Amino acid sequence: MMAEKSQYASVTTVLDVYVETQFFTKEAAERGDIVHAATANYLLGNYVAPLDIEYSGYYDSAKRYIDRYVEEIITVEVRLEDEKNRYNGKADLGCRIKGRPHAGILDWKTGQAVMKTWGGQVSAYLNLAKINIPSFNWAWAASVRLDPLGKMPKLDFVSNPKIEFQYFLNALAAYRRYK
Repeated sequence: MMAEKSQYASVTTVLDVYVETQFFTKEAAERGDIVHAATANYLLGNYVAPLDIEYSGYYDSAKRYIDRYVEEIITVEVRLEDEKNRYNGKADLGCRIKGRPHAGILDWKTGQAVMKTWGGQVSAYLNLAKINIPSFNWAWAASVRLDPLGKMPKLDFVSNPKIEFQYFLNALAAYRRYK
């Protein structure tokens, strides 16, 4: 079910306890928010004002990838719910890309270090898409590490989304038990 707000815990809330927060500064959070907003507006065809230099490379990196590889935009920052498992999430982009016949999830990252939680995060988003938008054959998920200099980003495809989703469900069960 699509929902602007949800009664269920979000994917990021569930996984927060497993994130190494020493890597997250106020500046990094601000950078992520600004780049995500600009990229979402670009995908939606909205005007994007010029960004400050510390953000523009990441945004240019996202645009570079989108323009070269995204063939069809399905969802942009849409909050979805899984009523059976009782969680919600908002993937950055549901799309089809060149070289992959099925739809998938892309999640923008402005940090360069790969986090262990990313596989579970994007796999949980993939499950949400499968449940809520079944008319597409959803098959893959990836984290997209945007380049600070505007170069082509690095993609980290989840090798086994089903297993990563099970890990997410384990984290969700622990979250409910111990929160």
